[in-house]
Amino acid sequence: MSKKVHQLIVSPIEQHSKKPDIAREKIVELMGDLPRIELFARQVSARLSVAPG
Repeated sequence: MSKKVHQLIVSPIEQHSKKPDIAREKIVELMGDLPRIELFARQVSARLSVAPG
C-alpha cells in the first residue's frame, strides 16, 4: 500500500454522485494494480470491473 495517497480530493463538481476521475487513479495507486470491482458505478472504467445492475 502506498502512503503517499492523500485522503482528500479537491475536484470540480460534476454530475450528481459522480466520482472524480482522479478517485479511481488514487485507488490504483493506493492498493496497487490488483483486480477490483466497483459496485455502484455510474460509468464504465477500463481499470475497474463494474457489477451488473
